[in-house]
Amino acid sequence: MNIISKDDNLAWGCYLLLGFLVFLFLPGIFLEILWLDISVFIRVPAAIVLSAVTLYAYKKYLGWYVKDGASLSVYGQVRKVGIGWLVSMLHFALMVSCFYLAGHYSIVGATFNVENLLNWFSILLLAAIIEEVALRGIVFRMIADKWNVVVGLLVSSLAFGFIHILNPECAVWSCLEIAVTAGWLMGIAYAYHRTLWVPIGIHWAYNFLIGWFFGHNAPDTALDNSPTFISIVKGFEFMPGGKYELEGTIVNLIISVTISMVYTVLYIKRRRYRKGKDNDQWAY
Repeated sequence: MNIISKDDNLAWGCYLLLGFLVFLFLPGIFLEILWLDISVFIRVPAAIVLSAVTLYAYKKYLGWYVKDGASLSVYGQVRKVGIGWLVSMLHFALMVSCFYLAGHYSIVGATFNVENLLNWFSILLLAAIIEEVALRGIVFRMIADKWNVVVGLLVSSLAFGFIHILNPECAVWSCLEIAVTAGWLMGIAYAYHRTLWVPIGIHWAYNFLIGWFFGHNAPDTALDNSPTFISIVKGFEFMPGGKYELEGTIVNLIISVTISMVYTVLYIKRRRYRKGKDNDQWAY
């Protein structure tokens, strides 16, 4: 039985804001601790446990809003995280291929470290879950439910873009680009697949590939930032407003928008097939 009604504007707004802040910043504090110089035998299990706890807490919190909250399945659609990985792998393959074929991208070395792999793999999973629960699971889902998917996409995408303003070298233009590219893509993927696991997979895979795998925009932490492939981008002008390497280029913008538009068209076609009704049960 739901406690919060979308018709009660004050309660609904407070519930949304509280959920956004709690799920973004409380697990985020633990995430910052995991970036410190601690043993991999502590960091990896802690990241996995915190990921599970965050998802379970989200289910309980959402149960105050959703009528059949008790029936929400945390792991029923977990296999669909693979769809998200496939989307990001396609995205990154297209982006790197464009630079490579144009002569602007080259790989100059390669390394591999199992401990490093486990560290980044687990921490980036937690980071993806935190942001997707807060931005898509709370903000987008509740706004789309109260008004419509377009409003939900606009608000959640802008919020997602501008929470990155604290990142080094991320200016206002970079935030807007993140909103247009990643924000819209993960929001419309959630709307289409009706499960949070797909945007979690997109987010997790993209950060892993661009950060650890190829070494672009890896955060400045106590962890070893050595990528699997040591690559350089040369002779290409980045977008204004902050150097965000591959992410800050018109190539990435075009590819991201194209994938987002494909998802948007698929979503619109499904709504038309269902005669404009978008009443599918959210899996999670």
